[in-house]
Amino acid sequence: MDATLHAFLNQRSGGHASVCAALGARGLGLMESRLTFLAPAGDGDRLTYRIERIAWEAHSFTLTYAASAGGRPLLEGLERRGVFVMDGARMKAADTSRLRDAVEHDVATP
Repeated sequence: MDATLHAFLNQRSGGHASVCAALGARGLGLMESRLTFLAPAGDGDRLTYRIERIAWEAHSFTLTYAASAGGRPLLEGLERRGVFVMDGARMKAADTSRLRDAVEHDVATP
C-alpha cells in the first residue's frame, strides 16, 4: 500500500519529498494500517493495488485500497496517516487541508 501512495503522490504532486517540502512536513506518517483478505492469492499472482478513496479529517486522512490479481479481488486495505510537522522538539499531526488541496483530483471523497 505504501508504494501505491508514493506512486499516487508522484503523479499528483511531484512525490513524497516534494509534498513534504511544500507543506513544511517531516513526513506523511502511518498511524494505522489494516488488511482484509477476500480470497487467497495464487503462486505467481501479480497484485495490483489502487486507491479507492481518501477520507479527510482535520489532522489525519484515511486511504482505502483494493488489490486484485487478474481482475479478481484479493484484499481491501486501509491506512490512516497524518501530515507530521515539528513543534519545537516534538512532532505533531498538522492540519491536512493543504495536502488535500495539493492532491485531490479525481479521487472519491465522502
